[in-house]
Amino acid sequence: MGGVSRNPSNASRSPRATTPVPRPSAPGYSLDEHKGFREIGDYMSRDGDCILLRRFGILRFRDVLCKQAQVEEVERQLIEADSVVLSGGGDVEMVKGLMKELDVRLKAYDDALDRCRSAYTMPPPSTYSLNEARIWLRTRGFEWYLPKDYEDVITFDQQLVTDGLITRFATLIARRVFRKDVSRKAGVDQLPSYRAVYVSRALISFIAPVILLVPVVALCYLKLLWQQLIVVAVATILSSFVMMVAKAGGAEVFMATSAYAAVMVVFLGAVANVGNGGGNKGGTGAGAGS
Repeated sequence: MGGVSRNPSNASRSPRATTPVPRPSAPGYSLDEHKGFREIGDYMSRDGDCILLRRFGILRFRDVLCKQAQVEEVERQLIEADSVVLSGGGDVEMVKGLMKELDVRLKAYDDALDRCRSAYTMPPPSTYSLNEARIWLRTRGFEWYLPKDYEDVITFDQQLVTDGLITRFATLIARRVFRKDVSRKAGVDQLPSYRAVYVSRALISFIAPVILLVPVVALCYLKLLWQQLIVVAVATILSSFVMMVAKAGGAEVFMATSAYAAVMVVFLGAVANVGNGGGNKGGTGAGAGS
């Protein structure tokens, strides 16, 4: 018994069952996030107005400021080196090295500026599309994707980024007309954005001549001046309202309304001259008959 070892070797021991320690996955690489990103990506791909991404404005400006400080540091070193070289001392090779470093840091600074500029040229999403996306994310259980700062959210497509009634109405018509193009992705009936843009442009092309021709025809049949003035005023206000619904810019609305009012006033004067001319001819004929 004395020769028997009471402590068996490690090889003879039965292996203990060890539970693996889960490794923390990096953000964006967990299985749940991967599945969520897949479904959210399908939802955003239905048209440009559903794309909701972060601009990271504060971080971008912070990055630009850091790179700007780095360039300023090289600038300070160059000023000191130049003063030494001009006084007859110093090392020209050191100046060359600083110039190379300046080139590298300026390229990084320009790259940060371009990224910041491109991010701030992207428009914010419309209130309507933002509310729709918020409801969809909550319904599908993706509350974690909802941004905390909605002022920092951007989108890509600038054609459908609008709260205009014309665009919404065009989207409804496009879903009816182009039923074959509607596909179901991420639990939502999705239609390609170019179809809605096509219908929206067709509606505007139809509404524009109607706004101009209906008052013109009405002015031809109305004989009293106060009735004609009411038609011109109502038509001008209506055209301005339609342009506002179409989400035209302030300057565009002002210039188009001014041009529309000028056309209507010129036509009103022409109608009045025709009416007066007809009356004069009738009066001249009556005088000649007498």
